[in-house]
Amino acid sequence: MRIARKMGEHYSDNPHVIGWQIDNEFGDRCYSAGTRLAFQQWLQKRYASLEQLNECWGTRFWSHVYTDWTQIPLPVKYLHGLPNPSLHLDYDRFMSDVYVEFQQLQIDALREVCPPHHFITHNFMGFGYSKINYFDLAKTLDLVTWDNYPRGFWINTPDISAAPLALSHRTMHGLKKKNFWVMEQQSGQGAWDILPPLPRPGEIALWAYQAIAHGADGIVFFRWRTCRFGTEQYWHGILDHDGQGRRRYAEVQKMGEEIRRIGDLIAGSDTRARVAIMLSYDSRFAFQIQQNNASFSYENHLSSYFSALHQANISVDIVAPDDVLDAYDLVIVPALYVTETNTVQRLQAFVEWGGTLLVTPRSGVKDHTNIVVNLTLPGLFAPLCGVEVEEYDSLFAGTTRQLKFLHEGMSGSASVWCDLLKPTTADVLVEYAEDFYAGRAAVTINRVGEGHVLYNQWCKLKSS
Repeated sequence: MRIARKMGEHYSDNPHVIGWQIDNEFGDRCYSAGTRLAFQQWLQKRYASLEQLNECWGTRFWSHVYTDWTQIPLPVKYLHGLPNPSLHLDYDRFMSDVYVEFQQLQIDALREVCPPHHFITHNFMGFGYSKINYFDLAKTLDLVTWDNYPRGFWINTPDISAAPLALSHRTMHGLKKKNFWVMEQQSGQGAWDILPPLPRPGEIALWAYQAIAHGADGIVFFRWRTCRFGTEQYWHGILDHDGQGRRRYAEVQKMGEEIRRIGDLIAGSDTRARVAIMLSYDSRFAFQIQQNNASFSYENHLSSYFSALHQANISVDIVAPDDVLDAYDLVIVPALYVTETNTVQRLQAFVEWGGTLLVTPRSGVKDHTNIVVNLTLPGLFAPLCGVEVEEYDSLFAGTTRQLKFLHEGMSGSASVWCDLLKPTTADVLVEYAEDFYAGRAAVTINRVGEGHVLYNQWCKLKSS
């Protein structure tokens, strides 16, 4: 706070300063003694009493009942077991809240001394980062920025798909429902020791223009000149170590000339989507604790729906569970594992007014405390979907179950997870075609008010 305030005081009247970036790429979780104490204090504010905490966490199991706040540990995995899933989810929420609070301390310090036209931001890490609730982190910022490195050293494929980059752009846009910046746009090879492949000719401009198409109002290339010393000697910029401008410089220069001609036409423009995908950080955290199937990834599951829509050139918004849905025709809810009543009520109202909702397995499984609901699955979604999950099958890696479509023109197979559905009010669109559950419902559609609800397995489809 002292550093932020001192910097704010020093630069508040400097005409060259237009805004502030708080810190850099917040991330990761802490397991220190100080963190444990802070977690215990956070829990005391969250729960009215230890009795309520014990009840919400189900601590009767394995004799985990706490009689003093100081007894509560941090969720460190141990041999032959996992920590209490409810404790673990609250810890993940706590760590996310800590980053939000830490950021807010610096925001408040800057607001006290800086002029109101100075914007304040933080550089996020796109859709892929999963340890902070980015919706919470974005709330009090003026705008969201993020760091885009399509050919980073952690990328292990020569082919750069447009869809994952688009998903990050749309997620960053969705955090505040407004345009964003790319605070660090890759301009060369980026690495500390082992270098990744060089950006191919035209890629630097392609990545920047893709960001603009998805709502980026600013592109800041990282970096200008490649550093000759320190850890990031091989994090290349627009200029090489010798300061000479070559192919990459020429690409950025050409892009600058193009934007000078068309900038007035695109500045401030925004996208309008009729399709939304719901991103739940509570569910994301909960799947980190209990994966359900060794082949399952919440991120890949959500991405698969986004990629299919992206391939069809359909614009998509990424929304939070508590967002208003009036602007959409279709809302996709992938594996809303941790489900709250008000979210389902909001989705029901959306459908009743004519919207189409798509729900996938492992939705409605847990309540807000990460305890399995005392309801037939899909839990709170069951009346809305018009189905009951009588059994579910977790498949071995690489195995599938063939599907039988009751309407001609499609074929496909389910993978990873199979919900065996019993329709209550829904109509069956697809049945399983093999295993002991052949003939059982796999995909259904239910009419609710003026709209429809699809319950869809994790499957790959082909048009015949």
